[in-house]
Amino acid sequence: MTEQLSPLDISHDEMRSIVLETLDHRKNTPAADMQVGPLSEWIATIAAKRHFKIDPVKEPDRWNEFWRTTYVLDPHDIVRVQDVLWDLIVEGIIRPGYALLPASTWPHIHLTDKGRERVQVRDFSPYDPDGYFGRLSKAMPDLDEVVVTYLRECLVTFRAGCFLSSTVTLGCASERAFLLLVDAYADSLDEEKKIQFKRDTDGRPIKRVRDEFMRGFDGRVRPRLSGDLKDHLDVTLDGVFTLLRTMRNEAGHPTGRSCPEEEIHASIILFPTYLKKIYALIAHLKSP
Repeated sequence: MTEQLSPLDISHDEMRSIVLETLDHRKNTPAADMQVGPLSEWIATIAAKRHFKIDPVKEPDRWNEFWRTTYVLDPHDIVRVQDVLWDLIVEGIIRPGYALLPASTWPHIHLTDKGRERVQVRDFSPYDPDGYFGRLSKAMPDLDEVVVTYLRECLVTFRAGCFLSSTVTLGCASERAFLLLVDAYADSLDEEKKIQFKRDTDGRPIKRVRDEFMRGFDGRVRPRLSGDLKDHLDVTLDGVFTLLRTMRNEAGHPTGRSCPEEEIHASIILFPTYLKKIYALIAHLKSP
């Protein structure tokens, strides 16, 4: 017995997240069974659990012994799944056909070597933007929209293989976040010191701003920090900021050098740790 799900009221990125989770679960499926039709049915099973809260353990009467014959997607959602699959083909995550039979083609599909690595569920994967920003929003509900704008562009260009662009936009997101911390520090000063700090930093290059900030921060703020705020501060705050600024400068100047894919991929995964530290410091500076 099969049951057709109601149309899923979710975004393209949310649908993409379900497809990636399904591919991760089914990555060891025999090649002959990895087809668009069965994949859509496996996706329906995960959608039933994630969006309709149907639990096969608590509701065994609704489940067949074969998962893939229990639920099917609404026809419109099947088309949406195919849209996501073609996006993943462009990104090099999957390919049409059997992995070992080049003559085979759609509707058979297989994960590439890169795809087998990248579909694994991670906290902050650029291939799962819905999960990435969902976790960021949960950790930092007041996340700055400018940071989000640059970071979203970074993930899109990274998946498209435009690594120069993704490096520059990640650097912009990093600089914006850092400047929010600088503003919070300035606002924590008494009026005379604030005026002097603004005079030394307003309109200055970001390196000069960073140097002035770190000088004041190390003298006035760092000695009062403890616990998680103090732990790994040099690496997470100054180290990551310097790394991303250097990468952005190299990508943004006409040197002909591009940041390797694995380096920018690692930086995207690392960025939320840096961002959380900045927001924690901002909250500290704003507290009485």
